[in-house]
Amino acid sequence: MAKRLDHVVAPKLPEGAIKKCSNAMVILKVAVDEKGKVSDAEFVSGYDELKDSAMVAIKEWTYKPYEKHGHAIAVRTSVSIFYLGDGESFPVYMPDGKGGVKGGNMIPLPPGCGSGPVIKRTPS
Repeated sequence: MAKRLDHVVAPKLPEGAIKKCSNAMVILKVAVDEKGKVSDAEFVSGYDELKDSAMVAIKEWTYKPYEKHGHAIAVRTSVSIFYLGDGESFPVYMPDGKGGVKGGNMIPLPPGCGSGPVIKRTPS
């Protein structure tokens, strides 16, 4: 799904929602219509304080339309949005099944907060 993203609006971090050296994630279930527009979104998990900003932003996202047998189709997917404690936010793409996400195995923290936690995978 990440490769099909055409336009992304970063959610705003509500004032005081998380501390400067903290991070948070919101996960949404999203329906994308035949034209590539987000037609529905459902809050799945994350901080309640971030729910509204994530829902407002996701409704402005657009995707390149999906096709099956040459016809545009509607699809459903999950979207993870990562909020940095310094007020920035960005989409986090779901793991690719190869052991990680772009950027390595560290979750970034705002400047002056030290290194982020290391993400360790347990072999299945």
